[in-house]
Amino acid sequence: MTVVDRCRRCDLKFAAHDAADGPAVLIMLFFGFVVAGLLVVLEMKYAPPIWVHALIWPPFILGGALALMRPLKGMFIGIQFKYRSVEEDVPNDRF
Repeated sequence: MTVVDRCRRCDLKFAAHDAADGPAVLIMLFFGFVVAGLLVVLEMKYAPPIWVHALIWPPFILGGALALMRPLKGMFIGIQFKYRSVEEDVPNDRF
């Protein structure tokens, strides 16, 4: 999940851009809310034994979090670039 040093197409430097914990926080807040809601619905509708929950939820949570991490990290870095939160010389004719 590391960020490359430079863009392959335009040679823009990404070294100073850092998404920090922003994507992880959004995943915990929003995806966690969805998972908790689905868990409650499953429990109320079917009342499965605890081993079913232990079988279903860990892969679902891990897969969902990993699937969302890369796009959210890219979004955070894109927002940093758009609003120029990192001091970097970018020629105006390229962007």
